[in-house]
Order: sequence, then structure tokens, then C-alpha cells
Amino acid sequence: MARFEIGQQVAFIHVAYTQDQPRFGNAYLPWCDTLKEVKVKFLTCSEHHQVPGDWDNEIQYDGYIFTDPTNGDQPWFNQYPRASYSQTSTDADYRVHKGYRDPKEVKTWSREGGDFDHYTEVSVYINNALAGIRDLKQQDSTQEAASLQTFCDSLITKITELGAQITTTQRYGRDCIGVTWPTTNPTPV
Repeated sequence: MARFEIGQQVAFIHVAYTQDQPRFGNAYLPWCDTLKEVKVKFLTCSEHHQVPGDWDNEIQYDGYIFTDPTNGDQPWFNQYPRASYSQTSTDADYRVHKGYRDPKEVKTWSREGGDFDHYTEVSVYINNALAGIRDLKQQDSTQEAASLQTFCDSLITKITELGAQITTTQRYGRDCIGVTWPTTNPTPV
């Protein structure tokens, strides 16, 4: 089964924050980071390609191109033009980054007043946060777990206000959420 279908509208999220203390990792930690902005982007899957991986040239992976109908059909790439897998993670399967069909465009784009580099599919982002909450509770880090739960609840509220329907499912013996969207693109925030 394909990750995405041509014509499918998918919501992606980016959480911008400042790490107040240096550390390894890139997850937003609400008890020690400063939240700047949460952006949700609704993209349409427009192309599917078989692509090589970062570690080989065999054409065996799925790569996708999404378009942003609110920004002149700006392309966003998922595992395209090469797929990137680590030894322990398939996280890139659910991330998009701003795409450029012409390498010269990369030099003209600036983050100042621009868009973020990477967005993560909404349900994947929230389910990762829920897994973090479970882990913190197992470590008796109740204040941190409560802080992350409050942030997660605010994300769920935000996407529900945008029209998402939330369902709870079991996956690998854990409660996870599923997110479905209306067939038309809501207004991005």
C-alpha cells in the first residue's frame, strides 16, 4: 500500500521553537524550549516516482511530490529525488521539504520571512508526542509529561478547529490517534 495517493490532501505541521539550552535531539520540549510558532500546511499529492536511495542507486523506493495550492503550486518533496533512510528510522517517509525543480532556485530562497524547511505529517507528529508522554510517565517525569500533554492537547484542538476528525486506534499495543480531513483544503495556519 502506498504512503500517499495522487490527489490526496495531506496536512503537515512544523513547530518552530528556540532551544534555550543546548542538547542533542530536535524534539520540541515545552518545559525548557521557547515556542515561536506552529504552522499547518495543506498539500496535495501530485506525483509519485520510483527513486534511488541515499546509499544505493537502485530504483526501489517511493518518492512523492506535493503541491501547495495556496502558493502557486510550490512543490514540496517527500523522499524525492532520493529516498533517505537511516538504520533505525523511517521518519523521512512522513516529512516534506520545500522542493526546487531547478538547482538555481535554492540560492534565491531565504528563510527570512520565508517558509520552514521541513514539515511532518500531522498524525505522525502528534503520535510521536504521545509516545514521548508515555515514556516520560514511565520515567516518573510527571511535570514534563503534563507539559507535553498540554502542548499535544493544544495541537489536537488546533487541527480539530481546522476541520480534522480525530479517531483513537490501537497500533503495536498502544493508543494512537488517526486524523482525517475534509475533502477540501482548509485554510492553512
